[in-house]
Amino acid sequence: MELLFKLIVVVCIIMSIHCFLSVNQVYGQDKYLVLEKMGRKKRIVFYPGDEITFKMKNSDLEITDAIVDLHDSLILFLNSYVRPKEIEYVKLERNVGLLSPSNGPKLIIAGVGLFLIDQLNNSIIQGNELRINDDIVKTSLIMIVGGSIWTSFRYTKFRNKGNRRIRTVVL
Repeated sequence: MELLFKLIVVVCIIMSIHCFLSVNQVYGQDKYLVLEKMGRKKRIVFYPGDEITFKMKNSDLEITDAIVDLHDSLILFLNSYVRPKEIEYVKLERNVGLLSPSNGPKLIIAGVGLFLIDQLNNSIIQGNELRINDDIVKTSLIMIVGGSIWTSFRYTKFRNKGNRRIRTVVL
């Protein structure tokens, strides 16, 4: 009976600690920076500790800094503080989906690989003398140039004007 009582006490203590830690984790994320387009449900969220790249109005420099804390109308970074209305745009990196710019380098590698495989197949495996097939060269160049252009669309800018806004949420 005494062993059962001790076991129940230990279980209750463990459950109390678990509840305390999980409540702190849920309420620990009560401040965040929101980039939203009015009329849409989709929005981009940054939490304290996240690093963002942005450009201030009346400035020519892009600043990359980590968010330290957020207040009602103020964003505290490691090196400065900014009001959301003073930000001209936030630079975002696209890296999701089939059309992701991270697939651009794969297309470049595939173009070079196609050319090399054709050359190896023709000269080494079939034993012919070295020749360059114009169709393979055109296809490889299209893949390389297309991959380079595709990679250049890696970043997009979320402008803070019109129906788009940047705001802080503090609960």
